[in-house]
Parts: sequence; structure tokens; C-alpha cells
Amino acid sequence: AAEVKRRRGLVTAGLLVFGLICAAAVYGIYAMVTHDSTAAPGVASLDITRLTTTGQATGCGAISPDGKVVVYCDTAGELFAIQVASGSSVSLGRHSGVTAFSPDGNYVYVSTTSLEHPQGVLVTIPVFGGEPRRILTDINGIAGLSPDGTRLAFLRNFPKENRVGLMLSDASGENVR
Repeated sequence: AAEVKRRRGLVTAGLLVFGLICAAAVYGIYAMVTHDSTAAPGVASLDITRLTTTGQATGCGAISPDGKVVVYCDTAGELFAIQVASGSSVSLGRHSGVTAFSPDGNYVYVSTTSLEHPQGVLVTIPVFGGEPRRILTDINGIAGLSPDGTRLAFLRNFPKENRVGLMLSDASGENVR
């Protein structure tokens, strides 16, 4: 007690610093607890809308470049296109695989395997009706489309040579190199 009386100024300063540290800790905990963790700083909050209610949606989803159409596969292997604004959907047939949209959003590209094409096949399907068209065979994964939609880049299996090659072609599947 005698030592505290003798160093009264130092003890007071120490208690003041300790009090400030405690106040900062309380404020920090309060800020963490009341912070809205759903939105990152400077980012608008997301509006999430459920598009399906069947519980049958599985992988192979893609969203059109304009965000107005979503495609997905169901558990039976059928591909669907849904208009986001209205929720109306249309079946694009029995195609299940990796999907991507054309840059203009009018076509869906699906890369899949089948008994006829065990090494993979790329088909393009008009988003709201029309016949699928085979573009490429012996494709490994999805094709990347150029921003102008005129070229495709894809991987092709060469099983006899035990290698995979990066290939380019026209959007129609012609002029593969």
C-alpha cells in the first residue's frame, strides 16, 4: 500500500490504460456479434431465389451470360432450361454432363459420354426448342468458347498414344487442329 501511495501517478496511468484496453475489447466483441455477416463490405446483398422445388436437381448447371436462363440436370439424366424471371421450364432432352452457354445465350453446349461415344461427345442444343446437334467427338470435358462465339477450345483423348491434346476448332466443330 505504501508503494502504491508513493507511485500514485504511475498506478493511475496503468489503471487508465487497463480501462481503455477493456473498453476496446468490449466494443470489439460487440461489433463482431452485431455485424451483418451476410454482406461483404462494398458488395450489395444477394437476392437468392429458389428455381426448383422437386429436389431432383443435380449437377451440370450453367447460367446464361445475361442471367435470364439456367440449365440443370435432374436425377433421371434429363436437361432442363428455366427462365429465371417466370420460373417456366422446358426439357431439353436426355442429356447429362458438363454444360456451358454460347456467348449469346441461345445455345447450351453439353459434353457427355454415351455407348456410341465412350470417349465423349459435345452437342449443342437450342435453349428453347430445336434438335440437338453433335459438334465434336472424343472430347474430354467441356469446350471453352471464345467471347465472340466463333471458336472452341477443348481437350481430346488419344488413348492409343496415351495422351491428351489441347485442340481448337470452329464453333461448328470443323477445322480441328
